[in-house]
Amino acid sequence: MPRLAPDSILSHYKIKELIAVGGMGEVYRAVDLQLGRVVALKTILDLQAGNPRMNHRFIREARAASILTHPSICTIYEIGRDGDLTFITMQYVAGQTIQERLSAGPIPVELALGYAMDIADALDEAHRHGVIHRDIKPSNVIINERGVAVVLDFGLATQVSFAGTMIEELSTLPNLTSTAALVGTMPYMSPEQVSGETLDERSDIFSFGVTLYEMLSGVRPFDGPTKIDLLHAILHDEPKPLTEVRPELRPQLTSVVDKALKKNPSERYQSAAEFKQELLIHIQEAGYVVARAPSASASGRLITPAPDASGWSWRQFKSLSSGALITSFVGAVLVIFAGILWWLAHVGADKPPIPHYVQVVNWKSEPGESASDAVFSPDGRMIAFSSNRGKYRDIWIKQTTMGDPSQVTKGEWNSWNPIWSPDNQQIAFLSRRGDQTGIWRMPAFGGTPTLIMAPVSGALRLKRWSKDGRRIYYELVPNLFALDVVSGQATQVTKFESSESSNPPSFSLSLNEDRIAYTERKNKQVDIWVMPKNGGSPVRVTNDSAEDRNPVWHPDGKRIIYSSVRDGTYQLCIAYLDGRAPLQITSGEGDKIALEISDNGTEILYYAAKEESDIWRVNVETAAESAFTSDPGTELWPDLSPDGKEVVYQSVDDPAQGAKLKNSLILARAVKNGEAVQLTAGGINPTWSPDSSRVAFLRSSGEVRNIWTVKGTGEEEKQLTTHGCDIDWSTLPYNRVEGKFFSWSPDGTRIICHFQEGDKSNLSVVGADDAKENVISSSSDSLIFSPVWSLDGGYVAYVSQSKSKPESGNSTWSIKLLDLTTNREETIFQKDSALRLLGWSNGGNDLVVINVKGADHLTVRAADVNLILVSKRDGSREVAQFSAAYSRNILLSPNGSAVAFASHQDGNDNLWLISTKGGSARKITSNSDPRLYFSNMAFSPDGKTIYFGKQSRSSVISMIDNFK
Repeated sequence: MPRLAPDSILSHYKIKELIAVGGMGEVYRAVDLQLGRVVALKTILDLQAGNPRMNHRFIREARAASILTHPSICTIYEIGRDGDLTFITMQYVAGQTIQERLSAGPIPVELALGYAMDIADALDEAHRHGVIHRDIKPSNVIINERGVAVVLDFGLATQVSFAGTMIEELSTLPNLTSTAALVGTMPYMSPEQVSGETLDERSDIFSFGVTLYEMLSGVRPFDGPTKIDLLHAILHDEPKPLTEVRPELRPQLTSVVDKALKKNPSERYQSAAEFKQELLIHIQEAGYVVARAPSASASGRLITPAPDASGWSWRQFKSLSSGALITSFVGAVLVIFAGILWWLAHVGADKPPIPHYVQVVNWKSEPGESASDAVFSPDGRMIAFSSNRGKYRDIWIKQTTMGDPSQVTKGEWNSWNPIWSPDNQQIAFLSRRGDQTGIWRMPAFGGTPTLIMAPVSGALRLKRWSKDGRRIYYELVPNLFALDVVSGQATQVTKFESSESSNPPSFSLSLNEDRIAYTERKNKQVDIWVMPKNGGSPVRVTNDSAEDRNPVWHPDGKRIIYSSVRDGTYQLCIAYLDGRAPLQITSGEGDKIALEISDNGTEILYYAAKEESDIWRVNVETAAESAFTSDPGTELWPDLSPDGKEVVYQSVDDPAQGAKLKNSLILARAVKNGEAVQLTAGGINPTWSPDSSRVAFLRSSGEVRNIWTVKGTGEEEKQLTTHGCDIDWSTLPYNRVEGKFFSWSPDGTRIICHFQEGDKSNLSVVGADDAKENVISSSSDSLIFSPVWSLDGGYVAYVSQSKSKPESGNSTWSIKLLDLTTNREETIFQKDSALRLLGWSNGGNDLVVINVKGADHLTVRAADVNLILVSKRDGSREVAQFSAAYSRNILLSPNGSAVAFASHQDGNDNLWLISTKGGSARKITSNSDPRLYFSNMAFSPDGKTIYFGKQSRSSVISMIDNFK
């Protein structure tokens, strides 16, 4: 029964009646007692209400949608809370949904196309604001009393329930796919939704195409007797041509709809505006009389009502007398003139137009790939960018509006950070060859690279090729330099002192090369400053607590585009040099990293990443896989309680290439059909205590991460360390560089960790109850990793890497054993390539170690790995070799008898299992999707189940093409 009774009061709304029940909650018709207007009021279902993450996402999505104001979009008025009930109030639209109209059969062509124009206009408006609907379907479009199609649930459609109790609103279908959770309503899903990929506006275009097909034909283009058959049809089948279903339709219209239904997003309309224009052209060519509603955002729109609606039609307009025509024309001119005066009065120079986003290029990210760099050619027609599309990172070029990318650099080295010469003919770039990075140049369309600056050590980055072609400006932390292209001589431009700050300056040179914009941390905040290139006092341009980065000069020299943290994500902003307050120009999910502005000042290039991760589990014996989590966002790094009852893991909505993992929610969920319970927030790397009563995790305080504990019930948080604890991870896949970074003693009374303090690398033991710390090992000559307790708690084994390199060029890696009673240390194994300690085997007699052959670090990418048993008594012996294994994702079973490892063989990530006694490895997962990567695993205590992360990530370079 409805949760809210008629005439009950919620906040300042009086409930009148329940009008709908959807996947997210209940919708009521209500009256705003303050304003007296009728509204639609939407609440969260009970199954979602206790989930802080869903509550947060519900509010965030509604906030994103609330910026949309358009005649064909249902307006959101308020996000409110009354007691423990979160609700959203929105425009109440009286009318009939397209789904209801379709109950009488296909919609007349002219009406259907009129409604389609409204829907396209609504999508165009939303996509310009960075809002994707994700659930376009006939029941989400209502025809109001004026004959206008209004799209409902913008921003809310992403919240469809996972509960399994809804009928057609059940859209996630987590058990029907082997990828991330689906969002949408099944018959209207795009292929990329079905596949669990990250979505962009082209997914809405596919769903809109499905809806339009059904409006015109009365049937859906994709169907099947079962859900599996339906999903298969969406992925692989072509719909029956519209002209076969409804012969009177023009073939040209079939072509328009067919393009919207292309399986490959790149073959569809690339924007709702493009789809709308194709519909308009067809309408005009066919001479249709189409129902329209006026819209300020539409161009070239037909403003003629439908034959069955009140008002004037085009035919009636043509029959007007000339006097009436003149009168109407004069009236229209006056209205337009009044509109212009209003616009001039209300739109100032500091209010940029609504951004129009254009996706220039995207690709599946590869392991180890960080944020891409991209730059416009001086004529603005092309971009150059770097991408890990193959074995190495290379330079690519592409036209901004069409065509496929072309690879420029090819070889056995990584190349990145391209910049164009002022004549569009050359590209300079960085390339790492051996252990050092140098500056190279080559023809923009391919040729032989030429070294123009000898390799250097340090964080090097190219910034700009001077307009006269003589200099290349680059930053070498912490300063800006100018390189003479002919002589190869470099001149230091700035004179900043070296700093240990994690925020070194990031520079941008003005177009006429007379001023420098840069970021600097002062008083615990990172702001943008400007100073003359040839010396002078710097001026602070931004001054707030939000962290700023990537300043880029606008060609007019009066503004700077930059990225700044807004509501937890980096958004593009404008800083003004005349003292005006900065303006935010983008919104929505995901970081947007400013890259460059075209020389004409109208296009802004930026980078974003789209990623998702869910936790899955696989039965080691049967190889049966199932999803354990399927919420939107990123869930990873599971750990099983020793009693086998609960999984603790971390969750974050938008990891932003890993930067936000340190501030994740720590959630616990029962192994058998449990709901996720939040233990704490702002943590990373949760690990159960041996008695399953507490969870240890790391929490950041400034640039230091300390060990905390919290009860498994979410109570009694306690900070244990004050000196910090080291942790590091890779972005794709999200793998910890080491196993756990800290570990509980077998009796649960102590925790051991390693940390860096000045030039010393230390091992420390801290009491789990009294928080007393004791440094048990310290070294200035080596780095310490992976401390592991012996089974009786009397010893600690750890990895040591020498800082000073011998003549071979590689560090010495050692396994050391520390007696906690005598504090005596001894080295029991050494290699000249990277080692990682997994744990104890054979009743605590053998240490299980992996060795990455020929590598001086635990590599991000898959590599050949040796499995070695090390014994103080019997020495060492190699028991197995893994091909293409991730050294950061190898795990010892609880009883030490087997090793599970993630391997990238045949182009796909999968999990394998091998005995610590050697023999052949056995594959236990069956992933065939090259877009999915596997992150850190956890065994169940009985060793029969492995929990692990499945992750996808795409790199996207986009531009705003209407900036002024």
